[in-house]
Amino acid sequence: LAAFVREDLAVRDVKLVTELAPGDPIAQIDAGQIRQCLINLVRNAADAVVANKGGQVVLRTKTTGKRIEISVIDDGVGIPSEVLPRLFDPFFSTKEAGSGLGLALTQQIVRDHGGDLAVQSVVGSGTTFTLSVPVSG
Repeated sequence: LAAFVREDLAVRDVKLVTELAPGDPIAQIDAGQIRQCLINLVRNAADAVVANKGGQVVLRTKTTGKRIEISVIDDGVGIPSEVLPRLFDPFFSTKEAGSGLGLALTQQIVRDHGGDLAVQSVVGSGTTFTLSVPVSG
């Protein structure tokens, strides 16, 4: 995934940083669907960074207990607190040309995998989306 998005982000003057946990935990997932979720989150993060006049997106993985977490962290414009509760609502978008389906579908795919999608954001500092799925076995 990092190799796939790195060039696209570089063209937009966004640096991609990877912080991958050691080892290869296993999860029962549809890799293509989870990849699409992560691409959506990375592209949203890049949009936020570009709106903030440049910066970086970090892909971070870790295993906590019986869960695998993948975080997409940006130092972009952040999301206002009053918007956070509606982020995953279908057809809600803060983007002028947005359909409002990206995050709603991403959340549904993650939930279909027994996972969770969480968001933390501070206006002016950036946003972190954390996708979490159960470890196999």
